[in-house]
Amino acid sequence: YYAPIDESQKLNFDYWIGKQRGDDMSPGAKINDGQTLVDNKIFEALETFLPIATRANPHPLIKADTSELGQVLAKGIKATLSYLADTLKPRRKLARMLRHWAIYRLGVIKISWDVHLKEIKIDVINPRRFILDRDGYIDEGGRFVGEYIGEKKRATAQVLSDLFPKKKADITIKAQG
Repeated sequence: YYAPIDESQKLNFDYWIGKQRGDDMSPGAKINDGQTLVDNKIFEALETFLPIATRANPHPLIKADTSELGQVLAKGIKATLSYLADTLKPRRKLARMLRHWAIYRLGVIKISWDVHLKEIKIDVINPRRFILDRDGYIDEGGRFVGEYIGEKKRATAQVLSDLFPKKKADITIKAQG
């Protein structure tokens, strides 16, 4: 299932960074998949598009009732959203996500809560780290619909033992002490 996707993603990435396949690098030469060796149009088009797509922070639009309290609340929320747009750097993260989308055919932004900072956190996740239900799909709202979705992460044996104390012996054996 993953082999054709991996090959396509690797070809897209190699082409994006300028590594074309084939030994003959003369103009008009054919590369392995039959494409003519030309300037890297994908890189040029993508890197021209990204600054246009991410040129400005999103402007918050807050609707509230006409009462004085409603208007004060709306101004406070608007100021908070503007502050978050300045501190979280969503334009740069959106550009990275769009680059992933163009190369890997899937772009992922993870919005979460940072328990230490007590603030919203935005991370761009490389889609090659995801484990997706092969029968899943993206719905009209941009959400993945499937039986499961996962993200490959690394953790030490100690962290895993702390998270799963009942499996500490099994983890210790797998980690060879």
